[in-house]
Amino acid sequence: MIFYFRSRISVVLSFLVFGVMGISLYSLIKLYISGPSVNIIIGILIFCFLFFLLAMIWFGTRYVISEGKLLIKTWFLRSGEINISSIESINRSYCPLASNAVSLKRLEVRLKKGSKYPFLLISPDNEKMFLRIISSVNPSVKINVSDKKGLLRFWDWDI
Repeated sequence: MIFYFRSRISVVLSFLVFGVMGISLYSLIKLYISGPSVNIIIGILIFCFLFFLLAMIWFGTRYVISEGKLLIKTWFLRSGEINISSIESINRSYCPLASNAVSLKRLEVRLKKGSKYPFLLISPDNEKMFLRIISSVNPSVKINVSDKKGLLRFWDWDI
């Protein structure tokens, strides 16, 4: 059986990233209006490409559980694959390191020694179901995931 989970999308992270991109676009358009040049047009084209790439990552990150493996995909690209049997523990993390997670509320998946990666940071939207499936495939996984909630916990604000 195959299970699909999209990545959570953090409201705060979205405002931060797309806000910076909006300010950059505003600056490029202002420069273009003041006097169009080839460099500014190239800058706008590069910006559009980067915006498309970021939107692809933002709205296309998925986690797939299939045949004892956890696959990490961004649209049609596969960015990671691990055996669920190599997972040692899963803990809550708010680590802002670059990862295959579009939310600040993440799961830190620790892998056994000798694995390709020491750990992964992911943010599946339906954590409870995700953890239930992982623990059914690998019952020896230690899961330590608290689910504190509160209006002032802005890093938990997800779409």
